[in-house]
Amino acid sequence: MKNKKTLIMNAAMSLIEKHGISKLTVSDIAIEAKIGKGTVYEYFTSKDEIFIEALKYGALICVNELNTRTFKDNPNHKQAIYNFIECSKDIIESKTFITMSSDSKLFAFDKEYIEKIKTSLKEMFLETITIVNKINMLGIKENITENPKYKLTHFTFTNMVFSILFQKRDGHLDKDIDIYKYLYETTLKLYN
Repeated sequence: MKNKKTLIMNAAMSLIEKHGISKLTVSDIAIEAKIGKGTVYEYFTSKDEIFIEALKYGALICVNELNTRTFKDNPNHKQAIYNFIECSKDIIESKTFITMSSDSKLFAFDKEYIEKIKTSLKEMFLETITIVNKINMLGIKENITENPKYKLTHFTFTNMVFSILFQKRDGHLDKDIDIYKYLYETTLKLYN
């Protein structure tokens, strides 16, 4: 059986996906987790704290999924990039990600919680940069790419992938554009 904190996190993420952050209540989380409301308060002091922890928990799931899927079946450099793009697309298109990234409740937190949110997102991003570095190491091993002159190159790659995927999701790109091919070719230019 899952531990109670994990049950609470899964319940919070499920409810955020269904109803958004602003409608999240500790009572609903307890019901969804099939535990008592008092048990929730044994682990967390407030709904806001639950949200922050759910954000961290969700980010960890996303980063682990990104790492696992990117390097599944020992891919070559090109396939690792395609895997990274595909998994990133799935994360962006997930209802939980959209809710967490667009819910106006995010902007109603006090300064302390905003800093915790920023820290969580920064940690997730740094883990993503580690994955991107591993992809580039495959390219170096295959003599396709070089070690980047600037650390900012990994950041640029990651932002490029996510920006284009958001544009694709929102219908701002032509449907016939092969974003995988485009991103791969652009990545080769970026790393050479």
